Amino acid sequence: MTAVYKQNIVLEGCDGAGKTTLAKVLEEQHEMFYRHVSNPVDYEDGKQQNLDFVNKMNKNTRLLYDRGLLGEAIYGPIFRGYTPDYIREFESRLEPHNWLVLVDCDVKTLNDRYDGEFIERKNIPQILKDYRKQFNLSKFPNKIIVNSSDSTPEEMALFIAHVIGEQ
Repeated sequence: MTAVYKQNIVLEGCDGAGKTTLAKVLEEQHEMFYRHVSNPVDYEDGKQQNLDFVNKMNKNTRLLYDRGLLGEAIYGPIFRGYTPDYIREFESRLEPHNWLVLVDCDVKTLNDRYDGEFIERKNIPQILKDYRKQFNLSKFPNKIIVNSSDSTPEEMALFIAHVIGEQ
């Protein structure tokens, strides 16, 4: 088994960045258990869901999440009208076998891919910037950035496995 087998990975990034496509490759190559975080209905629900998320991440391995704490930091204020002030505290509780992967890309690539279902295209540059800022502020024990503008999902998965394997 690869080193990824003993880890948890949270894929974060703007809608259309390539998280789900990358998740499918990681799930298949490393026998991980894919999960997609549901949208909270309000602050208290968001706080409880994210606390449950942290507890699951600390008690298990081989979990692969499509979104997590960073997504709530970005989308909570936009879609649910609240700022999730618990994010950094919850991140600081994560154990060392948990990895945050920011799936980044450039605005042009995202505009070409994105179906426009949830986010207005005019907001994409700001959301990309906000994800990069939240990633830099994150207290996750381990962090990696991959760029889906110039890498295939298979290349990104290989890079992630390589970095995790060196730890």
